[in-house]
Amino acid sequence: RGCRGLWVAMAVAAGRRSVALDSGYDPVMHPSTVTLIITLMCCTLGTPAHSADVAAATERAAPTPLRAERFDCENAFDLIAMMVIARCSVYQAPPAASEAIAAASARLRDQQLASAEELDRSTITFCPLAAGTGMVPAPRQLYLDDGLITLSSDGLAEILAHELEHVQQFERMGTREFKCEYVRDMLACGGCQDRGHGLEAAAYDRQDRVRERLSAAAAER
Repeated sequence: RGCRGLWVAMAVAAGRRSVALDSGYDPVMHPSTVTLIITLMCCTLGTPAHSADVAAATERAAPTPLRAERFDCENAFDLIAMMVIARCSVYQAPPAASEAIAAASARLRDQQLASAEELDRSTITFCPLAAGTGMVPAPRQLYLDDGLITLSSDGLAEILAHELEHVQQFERMGTREFKCEYVRDMLACGGCQDRGHGLEAAAYDRQDRVRERLSAAAAER
């Protein structure tokens, strides 16, 4: 019953916030949300699925105490990522969305801030994220908040560059290690997604470089 109540609480929180783990100007995930996720995962992993399993385990031996290493950090990342993927999978972006992405991508290519290969191998789409400007919930899957469709091409380009850095992190580290490192860094900084978060700091550094280069290029026109 306790786990069921936590699942309901998580669903309500997701419906209200649609939390994004990773974004351009990342909102801070409230520590209570992080705590709820961890409690939920520990509760679920420590609870047998069926009463028959309980009887069988009792006959064989005394139950094994729940150990901290049984908590899977990858599942904590996926718990939130799947909520966003589900929401974005049914969203129909307006026609202007593809034009905005093309213009921002062109700015990055023209200034040699991103290669054509880097841009082409990622699926870039707009989605109503509700909180945050972007997210990379899975390798080469990149979401930008639909509120940015009317942003200038340079403004969108710097946010796109931020998310492309996370795509590269996924590729360099591997899917599982990236997800676990993201969760570990978030917990270490009290739920932050700003420059106090190791993986986010690298993405913000790239975003800063892109902004500076594009601003200089605009001034030379």
